[in-house]
Amino acid sequence: MDFNIPKILKRVDMAGYTEELSGTFLCVWVNLPLKLLREHAELTRSDPSPDPSPNAAHSERGEEEERTRKIYAWYAQVWSQDGDAETHWTAKEIEALNDADPAFVSWMMRETWVARLEHVQKKKQS
Repeated sequence: MDFNIPKILKRVDMAGYTEELSGTFLCVWVNLPLKLLREHAELTRSDPSPDPSPNAAHSERGEEEERTRKIYAWYAQVWSQDGDAETHWTAKEIEALNDADPAFVSWMMRETWVARLEHVQKKKQS
């Protein structure tokens, strides 16, 4: 049997960060496939044994910047699933927003997981 599970999207009111953003919403894909969840886990996993040499530090900075870009791209994908292309995100937009207000981007990322958790808990209660 061919069974397609639709993407479930939840709107997060950005007024939760500041009243000035009231009526502006972040669209979050909450029923993520296992592949995307694993990708996020891999991107956010810490390296348990950093190399203390100066050359390694330079290399690690480059690797960290690349990993950060990939994390932004991951969130851009999760936040860009609705039909309105004007609400879609790019990794560069998230990076620029993080440069301007890192607390806001952290809030958006946290609220993504809160929305997902609420969805999962709701399904468990059903």
